[in-house]
Amino acid sequence: MRVMTILICAATQGDENAFNDLVRRHRCCVLSLLRPYVDHREQAEDLTQEVFSRVYRARDQYRGNGKFAGWLKKIAVNLARDYIRKQKRNPFVDAGEDIDENRPHPDEPPFDPMAILNSHVLHQDLRTGHPNLAR
Repeated sequence: MRVMTILICAATQGDENAFNDLVRRHRCCVLSLLRPYVDHREQAEDLTQEVFSRVYRARDQYRGNGKFAGWLKKIAVNLARDYIRKQKRNPFVDAGEDIDENRPHPDEPPFDPMAILNSHVLHQDLRTGHPNLAR
C-alpha cells in the first residue's frame, strides 16, 4: 500500500515514470471495466487510453481524500457514459467483426502510455490552435 501512495504522490507531481507505472498497474482493470460498455475490444482500448489521458491532465486535481482506484473508476465510468450518449446521438456503422478480440495483433506496438498521451495532447493542441505550436 505504501508503494502506491508514493507512486500516486510522484505521479500527481509530474513524475512520468511514476505515472507510467500507475498506468501499467491499472490498465487491465480499466479495460475490464470499460469492455461491457462497448461493442468491440478496440473501442474499449481507445477509451482506456482516453481515461489515462484525462487522468494525466487532471493529475493535480487528485487530492488523496479517497482511493486512487475510486477516482480512476469514476473517470472511466463517466467517459463510458459520455461515449454511450454520443453513440446514441450519432451511431456509426461498423462493418467489421471481432474474430478473436482477445488475441493481440502481431504488428501491434508495445503499450506506451506517454506516447499515447503525447499524441492526445498534440491532437488537442492542433484542434484548439495552441499558441506554442509553430505556424
